[in-house]
Amino acid sequence: MNNNDNSLLARLGNAIDSGTLNQVRHILNNLSPPDIAHQLEIAPPRLRNILWEIVDPEISGEVLQELSDDIQLEFLNQMDGAEVASITEGLDVDDIVDILQQLPDRVIPEVLKAMSVQDRLRVESVLTYSEDTAGGLMDTEVITVRPDITVDVVLRYLRRFEELPDITDNLFVVSRNDTFLGTLPLSKMLTSSPNTSVREVMNTEVEAIHVNLTDSDVDSYFSAKIWFQPRLSTINTA
Repeated sequence: MNNNDNSLLARLGNAIDSGTLNQVRHILNNLSPPDIAHQLEIAPPRLRNILWEIVDPEISGEVLQELSDDIQLEFLNQMDGAEVASITEGLDVDDIVDILQQLPDRVIPEVLKAMSVQDRLRVESVLTYSEDTAGGLMDTEVITVRPDITVDVVLRYLRRFEELPDITDNLFVVSRNDTFLGTLPLSKMLTSSPNTSVREVMNTEVEAIHVNLTDSDVDSYFSAKIWFQPRLSTINTA
C-alpha cells in the first residue's frame, strides 16, 4: 500500500468516524471505477462495506466488475436478484455473465427474471455454454450484416449507433439463417465505392471457431488470427 492509499483511507476513515458521509461520498465517487475498486480492495472489512454502500449506483456495476472474485462475491451475496440485475444493467454481456457466474446456480434464474427481455436473451445465449469453451468466452457485442446489401446501406446503418461496440475492426457477414460467411473490415468498407456490395469486398478467408471448442484450443486458434463465429441474430439492415 503506498502513501496515497494510506492518506485516502485515513481521510475516508476519519470522515466516517465523524459522521460526515457526504464528504466520503464526494471523495470516493470522484475516483474512476478501477480506483474505487482498488480502495474497496485495500480497505478493512468494516470500512469496505460502508464504502460500497455509498458508491454511486450509476457506476457501481463498473466498480463491481473491477473487483477480485472474492470481494465481488462478498457484495453479490448481500443482493437479491433484482439488485444484481439493476447493478449490471448497461454492462457488456460478457461482463454480466462473468458476474453471474460468481453466483450460486439457484440465484441466477432470479437475476435473469429481473432483467429486460433483450438483456435476458443475450445473457442466456452465453450462459448455455461452459466457461472453458469458445461459446463461454466469446464477445456477443458484434454487428452483423448480410452480403447482398451495399456499402452505402451499411454506412447509413452504422450512423444510427451512438457508439460502436468495443474493438469493432470488422463487421460479421452472415446469411439469412445466421451462418457465418466472413468479415467486412471497416478499413475496406471506408475505401470502397458506396454502391459496392458487401459480398464484393468481404473477407472470406476467415475460419469460424465452433462454440464448443475448448479454451486451450481457442488460444491456439487466436495465435493463428482466427475469429469466433458470431451467434447473435442478424440485424436487418435493409
